[in-house]
Amino acid sequence: MNLIDLAQSSTGVSCDHRKVAPGHLFFEIPGANFDPQEVRATLRAQGVTLVGERPGVDVPVPDVREAFALASAAFYRFPSRAMKMIGVTGTSGK
Repeated sequence: MNLIDLAQSSTGVSCDHRKVAPGHLFFEIPGANFDPQEVRATLRAQGVTLVGERPGVDVPVPDVREAFALASAAFYRFPSRAMKMIGVTGTSGK
């Protein structure tokens, strides 16, 4: 099963370990003050699927931030496909 199918069949996606529930995908995005590997056992006990770049996750990916963006879009059924998108920039793209 690929990440898109997994996201569409999950009950939610999150990168905040405090906001997950059984059936969610949790994306291990390491930060400056938090190492998500520390909460792996607790999340697995809750029935959460772990996605990340480091060894020991359920779904290994090369870039966890890109995977989180794609999975979020899939979970919410690609909302940008139903709307017209326009980009506006200023001088030199600012």
